[in-house]
Amino acid sequence: MQAAQAGASGVQESNSNEDDKGAVVNRRVLLAGLIATTAIGKAEKAQDLNQRIDEAAAHLAALMQARHGGSWYAEVDHGVPAALIARD
Repeated sequence: MQAAQAGASGVQESNSNEDDKGAVVNRRVLLAGLIATTAIGKAEKAQDLNQRIDEAAAHLAALMQARHGGSWYAEVDHGVPAALIARD
C-alpha cells in the first residue's frame, strides 16, 4: 500500500484502491498528542482537582437523592484518599 507524504496535520491519505481505510495517522503525531494530553492533565493544580472532585461528589449525592429520595450526603477525604456517598 502506498501513501502520500503527510502534511502539516500528520495525516496521510491512502492512494491504494484495495483495502482503503481512509486517513492513516502518523505515529509521531499520535504520540505527540498523547504526551500533550498527559501534560495538560498534570498542569491543573491539586486544589482545582480537589474542588472538582468535591463538586462531583456533591452532584452525585444530589442525583441519588432525586432518584431514591431521602437525604444524601457526600464525604471526600483527599488525605486518605476516600469518597463516600450515603443516605442520612
